[in-house]
Amino acid sequence: MGRINKMNKLNNEYHFSVISKLDEQEKDMLEYKVNPEFGKGKIVLYKVVNGLYVILTDYIILNNKLEASQAFHSKGGIFFKMFEGKFFINVKNRKAIVIDKGDIVNFSGDSQDRVVERKHFGKKILSLGLYFYYDELIHSMSQNLFDSAALVALEEYINDERIRQILVYKKDEQIEKAFSDLWLVLQEDNRFLIKTKALELIYYATSNYRNHLCDSKKKYDKRFISQVTEIKDFLDTNLDRYYTIPELAKKFAISQTYAKEIFKELYGSTIYQYHLSQRLKKAKELLVEKTDMKISEIALQTGFSSASKFTQAFKKKYSFLPSYFRN
Repeated sequence: MGRINKMNKLNNEYHFSVISKLDEQEKDMLEYKVNPEFGKGKIVLYKVVNGLYVILTDYIILNNKLEASQAFHSKGGIFFKMFEGKFFINVKNRKAIVIDKGDIVNFSGDSQDRVVERKHFGKKILSLGLYFYYDELIHSMSQNLFDSAALVALEEYINDERIRQILVYKKDEQIEKAFSDLWLVLQEDNRFLIKTKALELIYYATSNYRNHLCDSKKKYDKRFISQVTEIKDFLDTNLDRYYTIPELAKKFAISQTYAKEIFKELYGSTIYQYHLSQRLKKAKELLVEKTDMKISEIALQTGFSSASKFTQAFKKKYSFLPSYFRN
C-alpha cells in the first residue's frame, strides 16, 4: 500500500502536460496515454527508490502547434536525454532554449528557469531520463546505506546555486553510456537492472554537471523564436518567389543575425537552403501533376528568375533534369 501511495503522490504532484492522462498503474509503475486529440504514444514512470523515478516518453505528436504547460515540484529535479524529436522550452525570464536530438538536459525544479511552456517541432518525441525529489532521495540513500560518495555528490548538487538554470549539453561519455545501458534494460523490462542503472545515472547527473556549466546551449528571447517560427510558416506558404534575409528580417522585425542563427538551431538548415528546398519540392510536384505546364512556367511559379537557373538548382538537388519527370 505504501508504494501505491508514493506513486499516487507522484501522479498528483507532477503534472506532465495537457497531452496525456493516467492509463495504467502498478505498484512501481505509472503509464500515461497521450490524448488522441494531440497524437498517440505514452509516458511511463518506473519507481527506483523513494524520491527517484525513471521517465520514458515515447509519442507521436499530430498537432504540431501544441503548447503545453508543465509544472515541476519545487524541491525536485529532472534529467533526461533527447533521443528523437525537437522542441523549445519557454522559461519565466522571457527566454527560451531549443532541445534537440542528442541533447542532455539537467533541470532543477526550483530554478529561475522553471518551464512554463513547451512547443513541439516535428512529430516523434523520444526521451529517457530521471525525475527526483531531493529530500526523499537523500533519505532513501541514507537509509539504504548507499555509497557515501554518491550521497555527498547529491547533497552538493542540491546546494549548488549554479544549478539554478537549465543546462543543455551533448557530450559526456559517462552519461551517454549510462543512458544507453538504461535504454537496453528498459527494452528487456528488467525492473532490477532498471533500478541499478538509474542509480548509476543519478550519480553521474549530480557529479558531472560541473563540467558543463560553461558549455550549456544558448538561450534566446522567446519573442525571437516565435518570430522565426513565423518566418518558417511564411516561407512554407510563399513559394512563388525568392526572399532575401534582409527582407524577412524587416518583415518580421528581427535582426538578421538572430533570424539566421535561430532558424538554423530550430530547423537544422539555413533560411536560404530551406526555402530553396521547399520551392524545388513544389516544382517537382507541379512537373508530375501539371503536365500541361511548361517548365519555364513552373520555374517562374516557384520563384526562379529563369528556366536555366531553375534547371541548374533542380539537377543539383535531384540529380535529374526537370524534363526527366515529363518522360
